[in-house]
Formats: sequence, C-alpha cells, structure tokens
Amino acid sequence: MSIETKTTADVTMIKIGGDLAGINAEDLRVAVERCLAEGVRDFVVDLTDAPSCDSAGLESLTWFQRECEDRLGLLKLCGLSPTFSKILEITRLSDRFAGQDELF
Repeated sequence: MSIETKTTADVTMIKIGGDLAGINAEDLRVAVERCLAEGVRDFVVDLTDAPSCDSAGLESLTWFQRECEDRLGLLKLCGLSPTFSKILEITRLSDRFAGQDELF
C-alpha cells in the first residue's frame, strides 16, 4: 500500500493505493498524526485505488474521523469502490461517513 499526501491551502488530500488493511492501516495513522502535528484539520481521503479494507482499516478511519472532529476539522472520503461502500454499509459505518458521494 502507498500513501501520498498533498496539502493545498488548508486541506490535505491523502491518496491511498492498495487495500487499507493490517499494517497498512497503521501507516495511515502515522501519516495522519504527522499532518495533525503540523496543524492540519481538514482532510480528503482518496480511496480510488483502495478497493477494500479490513477491521484495522475501518478502525483507522473511525479514529481519523474522531481526531478531526476533536480539532473541529472535517474528514471526507472520495472514490469509494462498490466493495468499500458495501463494507461501510455492512458495518453500519456508512452513516458515520454519510454524504461522501454527494461531494465527490
């Protein structure tokens, strides 16, 4: 899995390549913590190249969202594959990330 970050104005785009699973989920946390330490509050996570995730990936995303909320920031997901969307639906996390497709 690869993680690319790019900050434009006050928003950081995080592009994930490969499944968000296992140890890769920890890599996401490390990247996010680095951005948060720099004062970034608003994020867009591009999941176009992340076809699926496991429980560790879901845990990282929910942790990420809580961190953004605690800092009065926003986290938006874009590029969800049908499988990724179904995983969010089955785990009842789709409401937590509601409105994502409307924006992107």
